[in-house]
Amino acid sequence: MESRDQILDALRHDPLTVADICNRLKITRTAVNAHLKQLMASGLIQAGEMRRLPGAGKPAIVYRAAVGSEDACSRAYRPFFLILLSVLRERFGEQVTGELLEETGRRLARSAGLGQPGDVKADLRAAMASADSLGASTELSSQGRPPGPELQLSPGGGGSRRRERLPGAYCFFL
Repeated sequence: MESRDQILDALRHDPLTVADICNRLKITRTAVNAHLKQLMASGLIQAGEMRRLPGAGKPAIVYRAAVGSEDACSRAYRPFFLILLSVLRERFGEQVTGELLEETGRRLARSAGLGQPGDVKADLRAAMASADSLGASTELSSQGRPPGPELQLSPGGGGSRRRERLPGAYCFFL
């Protein structure tokens, strides 16, 4: 189980501060803060009340799982969609499957208000945030081929920097 999933699971059971999460899961404060930021952006957790800790210092924020977060992070989604992609490729071939995925991406972009003429960089950042909020892992690199930026999109990464090539992981050259 990835750290992000462990944090969300812990917050489903108890409201916790960053320090509580670090102690319970043996994860660094930096890693916890990064995961909390992504979980907040995706609407899976909420920041609640402030808890005054013993001693000097500012109060700690208490985090809790958002209502409905149980369904959003079901472990069943990833294997289901990987198998679905495999079946689509077998049934329709690589080209048709790619076209179906592109059309799905276009519809998701339109539903997020993207795809209209405008600021390409702003649209790209918004598209990446939208994909990340759905549980994907996006990364923009200036090392793309052909020369130019490359956007990497992988399913279910949750911010992970794994470099494995998964079925359904796609690179877009911009």
